Amino acid sequence: MRRFLVPLLVSIAVLIFAVPGAAQSLKEHKFGVVLMHGKWSEPSSRALYRLSHALESAGVLLEMPEMPWSQSRGYDAPYEGALKDIDKAVETLKAKGAIRVVIGGHSFGANA
Repeated sequence: MRRFLVPLLVSIAVLIFAVPGAAQSLKEHKFGVVLMHGKWSEPSSRALYRLSHALESAGVLLEMPEMPWSQSRGYDAPYEGALKDIDKAVETLKAKGAIRVVIGGHSFGANA
């Protein structure tokens, strides 16, 4: 788990803090991110905490939907339903003004 998350965090940190104007550029270009949790986890999971806060601090619009594979939902929808949840999150970001949207996740969320 940490093997993949740490390089991603480092990449974002380099982009935001080392490249002059990168954080402002993210705000100006209205980037949105749909970030999904892993299996039997929740959107507020520890695995995504630092990444979600780094993205929000950089001015990225963020949606972290609770997916069907969360601990609370217990696979209450098929995979196609999960894809619809992702579509809804993208639409929410667009309604907030996002022009470019990146979809990513941790563990099972990355698979989706």
